[in-house]
Order: sequence, then C-alpha cells, then structure tokens
Amino acid sequence: MEFIFNFIWEKNAREENEDSLCVRHVTKEGKDYFLAVVCDGIGGLPQGENASSFVADSLRKEMIRISEKKSIFSKRKWRNIFLRKIYQCHQQLKAYGDERGIRLGTTLSMIFLCKNKGFLFHVGDSAVFIGKKRLKKKTKLHRKDDGALRQAVGAGIFPKVEQKRLRVKRGCIILLASDGFYQKCEKEICEKTRIRTLGKRDCREEDITLWLRNVYKLSVQKGERDNASAICVVCR
Repeated sequence: MEFIFNFIWEKNAREENEDSLCVRHVTKEGKDYFLAVVCDGIGGLPQGENASSFVADSLRKEMIRISEKKSIFSKRKWRNIFLRKIYQCHQQLKAYGDERGIRLGTTLSMIFLCKNKGFLFHVGDSAVFIGKKRLKKKTKLHRKDDGALRQAVGAGIFPKVEQKRLRVKRGCIILLASDGFYQKCEKEICEKTRIRTLGKRDCREEDITLWLRNVYKLSVQKGERDNASAICVVCR
C-alpha cells in the first residue's frame, strides 16, 4: 500500500509554535511501515515546544532503530515497543521537570501501520480522524469539565494511553491534528464534500496541502488563535 501525505504547521496568533510533527515511512522485505505523530506542547506550562519535540523525535528514532534490526517484528511487538517508549518519554520529561522545578508536557496522537493494519495511540486533546467518504473522529477528548487537560505525556501521573487497532483500505484518509487545527471546524472537517478531492485515485501531495490550508483558513475565520498543526495521509 502506498501512503501519500502532507502537513501544515502554523503558529497562528501565538508567538511560537509549540506543536511538533513526525512522519516516517520505511520499506523492508517488501513491507511498508508508516509512522505519523502529532504532539501539542501544553501552552500553559513552560517549554511546551521542548516537550512536544522530545516525544515526536523519540518515537521517530525508535521507528528507525527497530526498522534497522534484521528480524521483522509482529505488529503486537511493535505496539508494545511504542507503548513502552511513550511511558519512557513521560518518565524522562517528568524527571527533567523535577530537576528544574517545573512541569511540562505534551499531547500525543500517533498512528503506526504495517501494510493495511496497525494501531493508534492517543493522549490529550489532539485528535485522529479516519474515513473514506467521510472523516470520523476516532479519539476521545481527554479534558476535564473546566477545559483543562485530564492527562498528558510528561505532566502529572502516568497517562492512560488510549489505544485502538487500525485496518485501512485503499482510498482511506487519515488526519492527525492539534486542537488548534480542528476544534473550531470539526463539523466541516467531517463533511463528505470536504474530502472529495482527497478520495480521488490521482490525489497528489499538492491536493492534500490545499485541503489542509483551506481547513486552516476556515478555522482562523472562526476565531482560532492557537497553534494549528496537522498531518493528512491518503492510503492508496
């Protein structure tokens, strides 16, 4: 299966963009392995950009490390490896913050695919949307009633990582997004007409870029000021 993708990374009205993105595609022994990660550093805490980039880069390096090994792991093995890495990142960020007397953390939305099967990991208020003719939100909003995050990687107690198995088909569209990208226009993102161009067989990276920018512009028009970052993947 081929994966066509592109991304958007906008600071919007903020002074800095504290979001981090990662995409890694590896082909080994005739199998395609695909990793996509969106992390949104917690803006109310210090060093949000450091927290998000640390987690995204750690997962990228783990993907490279494992893919260079001689043996091919089962998907369940990959799942356990990445889950362990997420918890390691949480511990390392917490230790880093404790040494400096600060709290820092990040959200995490991540997919891993081997051919057409894989899994999803999620912590926080970023989101993953998946669909063919219509996108559907596949992750929960880990927020308290007052809007504060219930859990994050690096901040507070060990997060309860949301996990789901994935099976994608040709023509399937996957969107990983920070809350600043989707929260003002989630309804429009999920409309059938919004993803029509992405479902075409001749969909190109430029089409994905145009779609992402149109969603971002709509979000800004609706008053969004937060960092806006997203990765859109088309499976074909």
